[in-house]
Formats: sequence, structure tokens, C-alpha cells
Amino acid sequence: MRFPLTLILAVILFCLSANHTAQSQRALPRGSGEVFDDTSSFWPPAGARVAIIEFDDLECGFCAAAFPIVQAAATRYGIPLVHHDYPLAKHVWSYAAACHARDLEHKASLEVANEYRGSIFAHQSEIKSREGLRRFSEEFYRKHSLPMPTDAEIKSTLADAVRADIDLGHQIGIHYTPTIVVASAKEWIEVVDVRYLDQAVRLVMKDIGMHPVEDGRR
Repeated sequence: MRFPLTLILAVILFCLSANHTAQSQRALPRGSGEVFDDTSSFWPPAGARVAIIEFDDLECGFCAAAFPIVQAAATRYGIPLVHHDYPLAKHVWSYAAACHARDLEHKASLEVANEYRGSIFAHQSEIKSREGLRRFSEEFYRKHSLPMPTDAEIKSTLADAVRADIDLGHQIGIHYTPTIVVASAKEWIEVVDVRYLDQAVRLVMKDIGMHPVEDGRR
């Protein structure tokens, strides 16, 4: 049986409208930004209208500079920060550090894990090797009266969690860290220069009718 062309077109349009509305894409500063392969994960988490999405590497100097700015912006605007570990293959100890950070999220809290990440960033130049990272991490765990993860823990759940983030980054097509995106259901903006982060958050909020009142007060 042959179907009229108008009917076929109507079905196609209906199927497209049933999916998420396509997000518009841009970057700050203008003329910069990555050409991503798959941006289907650039959405705020359930219950949020805007979010900052970040992929970082604990051995990356640019990530160290961006860390306090990103953390402060999420707090200032009262929006979630969706963090992903993305240790680059060229770095010696960042994968192990990411596993330790994930372990601290489970054994203590996200706040303690972020304290660890911030401390790692602040002391990057002092950590020269995997053994140096272990000594640094052991001291941090002692300070918080927590046991270091065993090799078995790292090889199982912790490594799996970090690997899932790495796989997601590969799927997206991320080539550098930090990769920072401010996203709503309507659009996303890649923030290539972290000095533009506030501007990106305000633009995305404005475009969906939110008032970008600082300190999370609306």
C-alpha cells in the first residue's frame, strides 16, 4: 500500500516534535569552542532548569585555575554543578586522584571530595608522581579519619565510575580540560574562557525567563 507524501511528512514532523526541542549552541568568547560529536547529555539534572556541566582533570593547571570560579558560580546562582572526571591519558597520577575523590564522595560527602579536589589543585606543583599522590592522599585521609581505598576498591567500583565519565567524554568528543558548559533545556553555551562563566549563566537564565539573582535567591 502506498501512502500519500503529505501523510508521511506529517508523521515525520510528529516524531520530531515528540523529542526534546533542539538546543541552540554557542560558545564564549565568540568564535571559540569545541565541535562536539554528541551533545545529548548537555541537559540540567531532573528538577533543575539550568546547570553548569564540567569535565576536569586533577593534574591540569587550567582546571586548577577554573575550580574556585566554577564552584563559586554554582553557589552564587543556586544552580547544580554536574561534575565529571576526565583524566587525560598524558597525565601520570590524575586517574588515581579521581578515584580517590570518588571514594571520598562515598565514604564522607561531596563537600569532603570537593575539599580534596581543591587541595589537590592547590598543591599540583608539589605532586610529582603516583607515589607523591599517595603520600598526599594518605595525609588527607588521616586528617579526616578515613581509611584509604584498597586496590580492590579502586579496581572495581571507583575505577568503573571514573571510566564511565571518560567514556561519556569520548562520546561527546571532548579533547581538552576543563570543558565547561552552561545548559538549559533550550540551549547550551560552552565556556572556553572561565572569565565568561558569569555571562554565560546569566544569558542562559535570561533566555528561559529566569532572573539571575545571585546567592541562589529568586
